[in-house]
Amino acid sequence: LYEDSIIKAWCNWSGGASPTIDDDLNISSLDDDGAGAYGLNYATAMASTHYAASGIPENTGERIIQVKTSGMLTASLELDLRNTGTVADFPGSVMVVGNN
Repeated sequence: LYEDSIIKAWCNWSGGASPTIDDDLNISSLDDDGAGAYGLNYATAMASTHYAASGIPENTGERIIQVKTSGMLTASLELDLRNTGTVADFPGSVMVVGNN
């Protein structure tokens, strides 16, 4: 395996107005940045902003987790959560691949 192909961070959280981390790897905290906007802070920073991230919403419906490319920082990752096009708070997971 290549070092940059190994998952460097992941997080599973319970959504809602006060999201909480249920389990994680390399995540120090989860910020609630407003309706449908979360920030994940890395315990160990990524080496650069050139990494990949993908989100998976829990439950059914037309929910998506949008990784904000402008929010892919070395110390954190910004996410927008949407349900049928409208911002919403809900549980989900995200994983990050790259170098740290």
